[in-house]
Amino acid sequence: MKIFPKSLFLFILLFALYFWSCKKAEVDTDTQAAEDNSIAEQSFGQVGPTVVSVGIKEEGVKKTNIPVIGLSTEGNLFCATVKVTDVNGKLIDSTNFTSFPKKVEIDFGTGCPDIDGRIRKGKIRAEFTNRWTIPGASVTINFVNYYVDDVNYQGIIKMTNNGNYSYSTIVDGGKVTSASPAFTIEYECNQTTKWISGYNTDSIASDDVYEITGNANGVNRKGQTYATVIIQSLVKDMSCKWIVKGQVDLTPEKKNTRSINFGDGTCDNKAAISVNGNVKEVSLP
Repeated sequence: MKIFPKSLFLFILLFALYFWSCKKAEVDTDTQAAEDNSIAEQSFGQVGPTVVSVGIKEEGVKKTNIPVIGLSTEGNLFCATVKVTDVNGKLIDSTNFTSFPKKVEIDFGTGCPDIDGRIRKGKIRAEFTNRWTIPGASVTINFVNYYVDDVNYQGIIKMTNNGNYSYSTIVDGGKVTSASPAFTIEYECNQTTKWISGYNTDSIASDDVYEITGNANGVNRKGQTYATVIIQSLVKDMSCKWIVKGQVDLTPEKKNTRSINFGDGTCDNKAAISVNGNVKEVSLP
């Protein structure tokens, strides 16, 4: 049996203690997953309410080729146009209330300011199984060259009307891609959205406010997987670019859970990320 020299044993012990102390001293301040999830959350979270708003304001998606009714923060009509067809692509007469499924195309053209002030371009396509005001109705949404402030969004969204101004939302295969700065974020979710304000004013979209609960998962721009759960309902004000309130707990791969607090309801781009007792304020795009 080999016997290690005492000096070698002490060297190994000291090296192990040094390595352990360095690892212990490392402070986890990584906020990339939290920031990337917030980017995906706020833009995918806008699509559902936009489609719901059209489905209700169009009296069950019955009108064709007219601007969506809604005022921007500058008081201008936001510029998307709506086309409603049957499953074969034939335009549906505005008096047709019973023929379903119906396809709805929301076209932002080559770029225009939406009601939250962000520039959107491309198309959102949605297929309704029934008039959206009827509980149990569902809608499947996909995108055609759809951009928000020059960031491309892809994926499939499936929503189901639960009744009482509530609907479930599943995002499958969501992807957020930016050319400058170059990054890709993957995002999926299973959430419930409650319309809490603005449903009595069909002619105005900018006063619509929604609460969101549920969970999500994704891959951030560094290739790191993460999972989230909404601890306090996220509040999405359609007139604001950002989520204005709520808290999300996010757990990145091989890291501790961190909390993202979106504030007190004020419309701003600030979020506070807490990791192991350390708090960092970030500015969201």
